[in-house]
Amino acid sequence: MTIDDQYQKELKQSEVDHHTPTAMAMTSHILANLELLKLKTRQFRYYQSDVTVQAVMAGLETSFTTQFEQVSQILLTRLAIVPTTFAEFEEYGMLELNGRDKYLSASEQLDMIKDDLKTANLFIERGIELAKRENLFNLQMLLAYLLKFNHQFIA
Repeated sequence: MTIDDQYQKELKQSEVDHHTPTAMAMTSHILANLELLKLKTRQFRYYQSDVTVQAVMAGLETSFTTQFEQVSQILLTRLAIVPTTFAEFEEYGMLELNGRDKYLSASEQLDMIKDDLKTANLFIERGIELAKRENLFNLQMLLAYLLKFNHQFIA
């Protein structure tokens, strides 16, 4: 099978997966949101003058990167497709990146991250339900950890 054939097969499978409510399909949305959160926290860190907020954003960026890798590894062990392109992150992600946001105040940036985490939680909660239904215990536990992490930051 050629590279083009393999990629077309992946695209076709991805399209099927995203029209069927499965834990794997929901996890693609979760991964895309994590990638967008990572980019947003990096953007805020680069342009934020408040060193405390810079440190918070750096910690979040590291956490989102680690979480992305952990979730990806579970998907890869199940031979599922992991989103890796900007087009996939844009399609599956439900968060917005805007270049003007880097000029927001520290409190506005923190509030935006909290709002994004609330949105991300909707997908994580659904992913937990689907993972439980599909007996994907490792995925269920990891998603529960992500949900707890997000709730702790929001609080």
